[in-house]
Amino acid sequence: MRENHTPTISVVATAYNSERHIVRFLKAMRDVLDQIDCLSEIVIVDDGSADRTVEICLQYIAEHPGITLAKLSRNFGHEPAMVQGLKLARGDFVFLIDSDLEEPPATLIEMLEVMGRGAPAPDVVYGVQKTRNGTIQHTFFATAFYRLFGALSDVEMPADVLTVRLMTRRYVDALLLHEERTLALFGVFSLTGFTQVPLLVDKHYKGYTTYSGLKRAGVFIRYLLVFSSKLPLLITATGIGTAFVAALYAFYVLINYVTAGRQVEGWTSLALLFSFFNGLLLTCVGFCAAYLGYIFVEVKRRPNAIIQEIWHSGTATPGTVSVPRLKSPDGP
Repeated sequence: MRENHTPTISVVATAYNSERHIVRFLKAMRDVLDQIDCLSEIVIVDDGSADRTVEICLQYIAEHPGITLAKLSRNFGHEPAMVQGLKLARGDFVFLIDSDLEEPPATLIEMLEVMGRGAPAPDVVYGVQKTRNGTIQHTFFATAFYRLFGALSDVEMPADVLTVRLMTRRYVDALLLHEERTLALFGVFSLTGFTQVPLLVDKHYKGYTTYSGLKRAGVFIRYLLVFSSKLPLLITATGIGTAFVAALYAFYVLINYVTAGRQVEGWTSLALLFSFFNGLLLTCVGFCAAYLGYIFVEVKRRPNAIIQEIWHSGTATPGTVSVPRLKSPDGP
């Protein structure tokens, strides 16, 4: 960094149906930034909220400097919204955090201290959940996700990793070089490399989650397909193993018939085996089809998200444009 250059920090947060807590988040984040000797900005990306999130944000940032609000054209998802926020951030350091206040804004101060103690300084300080809170379903899916992902993935992703993280500009620039359309951002965080250190964070559970069990399963499959080259090998090995066992059993039936003249009975067991292996086959075909689907998405190169409008502090009132009127046949 240049000498006599005042460092700047960009805070990036996403919002989705956040009318209940977005102002509290902005106030809390502003209080934290006031304790730090630096220039700062806050970038809020609204991910197609259906409530009054944008309206409330506009009312707040119209009276407070250093805040940018970007509204996406529809709901694209948490990770695409984060990427749009990172693209808008201009600071020497970028602090990424969710706006639901589950992750304390004061974590920024702790992360700055950790980054300042390093020799050399790390490029990323990321949050790791101290104790996992939430429902039994939430805990079960999270535990299963990290264990299976760790066993099958080509990328090492820390367990219980959180959104909250402090990153240097060079790391963010390198992160944005990835142009995948099928986003699995938390894997990309690790894939980008650089020196990354963890920080234990107390995450507060707000009592509900927008991620259903089915949605979590979809996220797991997406991450696994994007970052695992072992899965096709596992499918192949399963097929070879199944065929080998079937060949052995066929050999046993043949020998039994030749030597003892007996035929194997048991249509129930046969039907069960037939159903099991058909289910296994369809599962393997489904994974292969998902791979093809993701390849198709990548080839089309559609944008991950589209920003509909951006407002900055001081210009936070959306402009109104009159719709042109048709001329009357008798004149204007």
